[in-house]
Amino acid sequence: TDAILESNTSNIEYCINCGKCSSSCPVDMDISKCLSSVTQKKGELNEDEISLIKKHGCAWGCDKCQTVCPYTQQAIKNGTIYTNVDFFKSNRTQYITKELIDGMTDEEFKARAYSWRGKKVIMRNLDIIEGKEN
Repeated sequence: TDAILESNTSNIEYCINCGKCSSSCPVDMDISKCLSSVTQKKGELNEDEISLIKKHGCAWGCDKCQTVCPYTQQAIKNGTIYTNVDFFKSNRTQYITKELIDGMTDEEFKARAYSWRGKKVIMRNLDIIEGKEN
C-alpha cells in the first residue's frame, strides 16, 4: 500500500527464546511439515502432507506458534494487536468450510486474505479433512 498509516513507535523487541512456540507446534517446528506451508501448497500433496492435514484438521494456516508467543500475548493484553482498519475487522472468518467457500461469489472470495492461493487449494484441504481426497 502507499497509504500513510499510524505506527507504533515503541522499541522493537526480539525473541526471548522461551520455547513456547516450539512446545505448541503440532509438528515440532519441523519446517518441512509446517502446517501453514503445507495447507498453502499448490498442486499435489505427498502422503505425509495429506496425513498432516488429516491429523491436525487444518484447512488453511496454523499460526499456533504466533498465538502462544509472549509478545503476541502482551499485545492482546495491551489491546495493540487489534487493527483500526475496518476492512480487517469486519466479516472475519472464524472457520473455513466448504459451504462457506462454495457460497462466496468470486468477488467475495477475492476480498479474503486467503484468496491469493485460490479456491482449489482450500477445497482440496477440506476434502482431505473429510476423507474425500483422491
